[in-house]
Formats: sequence, C-alpha cells, structure tokens
Amino acid sequence: MSAKRTAEASADCMRQSCDCCTGRRLHVPWTTTQELVDVVTGIGRRLICAAPLDLLVANVVRRVLCIFRTEHYKHQDAHRQSLKPTGTLWGAGYTGGEGEGRYKGSERQLAVRGLRQQQPQQRAKWVAERAAPSMASYFDPYAAVDARDFLLPVPPTVKQSIFESMSELLAEIDSLWEDGEEIRMSCFHDGDCILTYGYSLAVERLLIAVHEKNQKLQQAARRSSSSSSSRCCFEVVVLGGDAEDGGKRLAANLKKANIQTTYIPDTALFPVISKVDKVLLGTVAVLSSGGVVTVGGANSVAQAAKFFSKPLIAVAPLFKLTYLPFFDHHSSNELLPPAAMVPEGLKMGNVSIRIPMFDYVPRSLVSVFITDVGAIDPSYLFTLSRQRYHVDDIALSIVD
Repeated sequence: MSAKRTAEASADCMRQSCDCCTGRRLHVPWTTTQELVDVVTGIGRRLICAAPLDLLVANVVRRVLCIFRTEHYKHQDAHRQSLKPTGTLWGAGYTGGEGEGRYKGSERQLAVRGLRQQQPQQRAKWVAERAAPSMASYFDPYAAVDARDFLLPVPPTVKQSIFESMSELLAEIDSLWEDGEEIRMSCFHDGDCILTYGYSLAVERLLIAVHEKNQKLQQAARRSSSSSSSRCCFEVVVLGGDAEDGGKRLAANLKKANIQTTYIPDTALFPVISKVDKVLLGTVAVLSSGGVVTVGGANSVAQAAKFFSKPLIAVAPLFKLTYLPFFDHHSSNELLPPAAMVPEGLKMGNVSIRIPMFDYVPRSLVSVFITDVGAIDPSYLFTLSRQRYHVDDIALSIVD
C-alpha cells in the first residue's frame, strides 16, 4: 500500500477490511461463533500477508473478532439472567422471623434499588472480562472460559447484533471529531500557533472541526451582542519535506476551509519552531507502549519540539491503536524511490538513494494523544489496547 493511500484513506481501508470481515460478502456458511471466528481469522491472515506493513489491517481484524466475542457473551449473559429466580431482589433484605431481621419498607426499597443499579455494571464487567480477558487469566485455572459455548448455534438476534455493531464501528470512524468541543477546550487556546508536518486526514478533520465550531460560537456571540469567552482562534504552520509533498496538500485544504495557514520548507524548522505554541502530528499507527509510527521525517520534528520545550500532540483515532509495544523502523519499513525528493536531471554517480516511508517517534517525545474519546496520557494506551483486543488474536499475523 502506498504512502498516499495510507495517509489519505485510513478510514476507507478500515471500511473495506470491515466489509470483508463482517460476513456480508462471505460465501462460507457459518452457524456458530467459533466457525465465524475461524472464517474471519483466515481472511484476516490473508489480508495481513498481502499488506504486512499496514498495521491498520491487523487492527481492524482483531477489533472485528473482539466484537464477535462481545456480542456472543452479551447473549450468554442475557440467557444467564433469564434463568435466575425473579424473587431474588425482593428477598435480598429478608433474613427470617416475624418482626426481627427484616428491613422496613423504605430500607427494602433502597436495598433493591441499589442492587438494580449495580446489576448492569456487574453484567457489563462480566461481558468485558470474557470478550477481552487479561493475559493473567490464562495462568489462572479457575478463570478458564468454557470453549463449548462457541460451538452452540448462533441465534438470529446475535447475528443481527453483530452486523449492527460493525455498522456502529464504521459510523464511529466517519463521524470523527464532528463536534470537537471537548478537544477544542482542552488542547487548543485562543491565539495558538500550531505546527504540523506532512499530510494527515485525521489532523485535517480535527483542525477543520475545531475551526467550524469556533465560527459557530463567534456567530452566536455576534447575534447576542456579547463577547465569546470560549473563543479559540489559531494559526497553522505546515512544514513540508515529506516524501510525497503532503504538506502542500494539507495547507491547500486548510486554506479552503478559511483557516489561516502558512506553508514553509523543512529547512526552516529550527527558526520557526521556537515561535510556535505546540506541534501537532498525524499517526500511521499507535503502539501500546505510547510510541507512534508516522510518516518519514517526523522524528526530526519531534526532536526539535523537545529541544525547544514545545508540547507534541499526536492525533490518534483509536482504530490505529495496535497491541505492538515496539516498532523497528529500520527492518520493518518501506523504501520509496528517490524521484519523490531528488530533482530530475541531477547527475549523481555511484549513489543509491532510498527514502523511508515510515518513521518512529518514541513515547518520551509525545506529550498527549488526541483520540476520538478525548485527550489521553500515553501511559493509558496499554489499558485501552487490552480492552479492545482479545489475547487469542495477538498472534494473528503468524500463519500456521
């Protein structure tokens, strides 16, 4: 997959992968959850082998498999609750004896209300622990999951729930940062000068969403003849130098959205970065350790931001979060031809030029991550990756 498609069409790639994995186009019959997991696992492995450097494909397949297990255990939980006696709640506060060991009417109602409020939380926890268990549960003989449940026929309601969950996952990607209110108030301030590098669809969507929200607030303030206390005007400086001139494309798109934008070459990084307030970087993949896989050349921008004590904000939708704790950009990389950066007609003898497609930014250089659930600390990424992926799917890229 080319760098241009990776930068511009991450959501499209995810949508196509989800479409292949949901079962809508599958001609292989399946009646149980285990059969569906096996079929999608086989498809996922073929997709991963076709694009081993595209970590997004593996993330999508693992996320889809986790959704299958979640819907399965939701059905199991509903069946388990239907088998419980109906009088359990009302008898919870009764210990026997006339006039002794009984709750009063109001106390009994409070106890029943408390149990009913705790029950949905306990059921959600039960489903989450089985859909995405921790690694420690595999060493606990009392925490083993009964695999025979996956061999039972899947009711039509579960199949419909699976398709609805996949549709919600795709809708979540399409509606990233449509509002942008929480991120606008927590990460951006009035008068900010933001430096970004290369092209990123997530960065473009985020900046346009924040700008549109700010314009709506300003129009509302003019109509009410009052000053807007939450004003958040900003200026964007786009740094060029990436292999495919994505910075020029990003600057043009931001100018079309009436955002004050300036494009500068990469040679002006050090003179300009001292005058900006923060650095905003797009991501290709986010590691569970807090590191970032991004476009080639971004590590130099991150190092410069650290040298000048500028906060580095990584824009990372959660579908880019992978379970990998580290990434070797020397061995796991794609080399682009030199025609992208070397001028045509330049005569150079006995010289071989290759441009790395990806770059790695370690966790120590990242200040905060902007995700579709808000701004989070890099230390919380491991917990999120554990909640989103199943332990059995970690070795999905290994072909038997």
